[in-house]
Amino acid sequence: MEHSKTFGFSGGGIWSQCSGSVLLGRDEPELPDTPESLEGDAAHWVGEQMLLAHKNWHLGTPLFGEADPKGTLINEDMVDAATVYVQDIIRVVGTDVDNLHIELRVKSGDIDPEAWGTCDAFYYDKSTNTLHVWDFKYGHSSVLAYENWQLIGYAKAYCETNELMRANPRLSLNIVQPRCFDGNGAIRTWVTALDQIRAHVNIMKSKVVEFRMNKSVFKTGPHCRHCKSSYRCQAISTVAGAMIDVSFDASIINPSAESLAYQKGLIDDAIERLKSKQSSIDIQIKAKVTRGELVPGYRMESAFGNAKWTAPIETVFAIGDLMGEDLRKKVEAITPSQAMAKLKKKGVDESVILNYSSKTKTGLKLVADDGSIARQIFSQRKL
Repeated sequence: MEHSKTFGFSGGGIWSQCSGSVLLGRDEPELPDTPESLEGDAAHWVGEQMLLAHKNWHLGTPLFGEADPKGTLINEDMVDAATVYVQDIIRVVGTDVDNLHIELRVKSGDIDPEAWGTCDAFYYDKSTNTLHVWDFKYGHSSVLAYENWQLIGYAKAYCETNELMRANPRLSLNIVQPRCFDGNGAIRTWVTALDQIRAHVNIMKSKVVEFRMNKSVFKTGPHCRHCKSSYRCQAISTVAGAMIDVSFDASIINPSAESLAYQKGLIDDAIERLKSKQSSIDIQIKAKVTRGELVPGYRMESAFGNAKWTAPIETVFAIGDLMGEDLRKKVEAITPSQAMAKLKKKGVDESVILNYSSKTKTGLKLVADDGSIARQIFSQRKL
């Protein structure tokens, strides 16, 4: 999967907010593969093989126990996640496989000659003038489709490359994230239109202009948590230092609701930016220590997962019986959420489980409301 190192759409959520990130990122060395990144690559490969099989009219491929091109063994989680992704595409495309494009590289010269990337899947339905875009995410961190800069870049580039600009197609932009349990489901969709993402495209173009005119600006924000260059960014270093050093006097105040909301927003944002800075520095320290460099005060040590039995299960039971303890696990049903996931693969509606289960309220929690949900609902009504 290829992506531009300057204005790659996979990093659109970062450089569309901070042109300074391009200045740092263009000479950023490639980080070594991690177990997580290798698993993600393998899951994408599984999805690609499944879609290629569908295009060639033979569904299903024996992938369990095989290795992807990087040598990662394919496991059940990868196949299950890829199946969710593939089934959603097949649901839309059906037999019109000639118009399904898999791992297609697209470029937007209108944004910049170096604005390009490789999208997981495109499908343009001529009968409804709808462009469907899919991006498959294997990770656990929540990614939403609404106003997703990566999907916006892909959609703009595809329409530009395939002369669909005047057609103003309806856009169905999809993030498929089966292993994220944030309550938004595995398929996250934003339905909009090409003319409704014009403002977003203009923002992207403005950041390109800043960079090309040597007027790059470093701007901190939520996007910093995904920036691999944040460890050497002066802006976020200044922000982090201010967060650490600032103290207040002992004055007693009685803040208004607006003041509390403002303070909480600042604190939440500060915590996220500090986490981003911490994560970026951790990656760099690990890389240096792994290469044998000395980082004062830090070293690497082995991490261990949960203990697992190495003896045959019958032996474990026999040991427990000998000691007067039953080591057998009591039989119980899997959780309703797990049951829904299993039945959904068979096409069973989740209402079947909902009729026999319920969720207990554990209290109330604060969630940020930036008005995006209301904007999304309003934009849907206009289509």
